Amino acid sequence: MLTQIKRRWAERASTARRDLSVLVGSVLGKRTPFLVTRPARTFADTAAAEALGSLTLRPLRVARIVRETRDAVSVFLEDPSGRGLEFVPGQFLTVEVEVDGRRLRRAYSLSTPPHSGESAITVKRIEGGRVSGHLNERLREGDVLHVLGPSGSFTVEPDPEADRHLVLLAGGSGITPIMSIARAVLATEPSSRVTLVYGNRGPADVIFRDALDALAAEHRPRFVVDHVLSDPPEGWTGATGMLDRATVEARLEALGTGGDAHTDYYVCGPDPMRAAVREVLRARRVPAARIHEEVFVRPELRGDERPLPDTDQTLHVRRDGLERTALVRPGQTLLEAGLSTGIALPFSCAMGGCAECKCKLREGEVVMEEPNCLTEEERSEGWVLTCVSRPLGTVKLEVPVP
Repeated sequence: MLTQIKRRWAERASTARRDLSVLVGSVLGKRTPFLVTRPARTFADTAAAEALGSLTLRPLRVARIVRETRDAVSVFLEDPSGRGLEFVPGQFLTVEVEVDGRRLRRAYSLSTPPHSGESAITVKRIEGGRVSGHLNERLREGDVLHVLGPSGSFTVEPDPEADRHLVLLAGGSGITPIMSIARAVLATEPSSRVTLVYGNRGPADVIFRDALDALAAEHRPRFVVDHVLSDPPEGWTGATGMLDRATVEARLEALGTGGDAHTDYYVCGPDPMRAAVREVLRARRVPAARIHEEVFVRPELRGDERPLPDTDQTLHVRRDGLERTALVRPGQTLLEAGLSTGIALPFSCAMGGCAECKCKLREGEVVMEEPNCLTEEERSEGWVLTCVSRPLGTVKLEVPVP
């Protein structure tokens, strides 16, 4: 299915091992998880507890802020301890901030490449977005942001020996992970080509406009940028229109993007744009394995549609033949309760945006916060995201083993 995001179990294992090293605080009650008040818990099995990590956030200092457009900023971050931030091009950070007395989490992609030695997230202000508005308007150099991650599997592993063609399709702020990927591949893969189709309303809305021009000049002819404007100014000679099916088809045809076995497609942008790209690539018979799609998760759109039990529920967790049981307290997620069993549950972003925490629901019924990043195919197969799922009764989970 073209909508399915590529998930590599090797990356899951690596992410889980990294995050497990920082999990003990929350589970042992040293820090209360996001937006939920719960009593501290202890474990009889101390060794198992020590093997867990926590949902503890990492503090990063704001080194500088670059205004990209009237509605977007790049926030450069550094660890006060001097440690670097290791990530793969295309990944994101989960940022927690306090806005109007509430602690809120949002995911923002890293737009810098790993080899640059700098780590920056790029944040576009959205209408009604409390966190994006806060970061655009109130954040200052020297402030501290608390983050989880890096997370996500919408990634490219740079390979100096690679000889491939990446076709990148971005709409609006969907350029942020795409920019990290383009910068990394162009800098480290001298034989690879990159074609970018980037849709915006007008020139003033183009994030990284100058940086893209510089990148194109530096790596010509290996890097081609095709700007598509839906509201172009007078005298504009480039492509016009929304990135709908007709426009996407026309741009790919004009750019000569073929169907050879060395071409991969990376897509990030609003839902209608991604749907249009899927239709075009399906018609072109592009294999699903060569299509990589990042899904925006909008926690600010989530609402509580179904009442949750006000009593403890039972959770059975099984992994690789080992099964243990825990109580899920009212309001608690399956991830939080499952970690108390001593069984290692994978996770990364802890907000339903990366699918690192997905497990098979063997029995029972849960409520998942929507929207999240699960595809329809994954839902039909019985997968749930433990970080944003809460039980309606007794639940049995199967933890996938890489």
